[in-house]
Amino acid sequence: MSVILTLLRWNQPLHRCKEFKTEEDLVKEFGRRSGGVSFSEREVRNVARRIVSALSQTCVAEQVAKEWGSLPSMLQRYIMQIGNEGGHSGNVGKGFAYLDQLLGGTIRRAPDTDVTERRLRVYDGVLISERHRIDPARARAQALYANTERPANYDSLSKREKKQIDRELTLARKEMRQQKR
Repeated sequence: MSVILTLLRWNQPLHRCKEFKTEEDLVKEFGRRSGGVSFSEREVRNVARRIVSALSQTCVAEQVAKEWGSLPSMLQRYIMQIGNEGGHSGNVGKGFAYLDQLLGGTIRRAPDTDVTERRLRVYDGVLISERHRIDPARARAQALYANTERPANYDSLSKREKKQIDRELTLARKEMRQQKR
């Protein structure tokens, strides 16, 4: 019998799972055996949401890890899906990571390996920190061809200076092509 599912069935907070270690403890508290705890298909997603929200408490994560094999497969799938979606508080995220660690790294997707860059901007006199994704292919290309880019003030230069810069860049590009061969 699942302590977590029984607590959900009786609408109890999940942190009480540390009070109930066995089925007998549940029988003493609720007065009867609940038999097989089942939820309709419609309720399964809500049950998974409640479980994921309660993962911020380590005792709940440990109990879910202990009962993971006995949970219905649809409930397991929804817990994994909701936990991997994100959008929850930091403590819930840490609890989900802890559950993943207890289960040997089987329920969490690979961490996002996107490269990001921090930009500081001033909006309405307030300094705001932003993160944006950097395209790795574009970053490599910019690094590779950095010596063939026109300077930022290119448009404000005279025709003579522009012509000189274009000649230098053309030579640099030719050298790069010859090195690749």
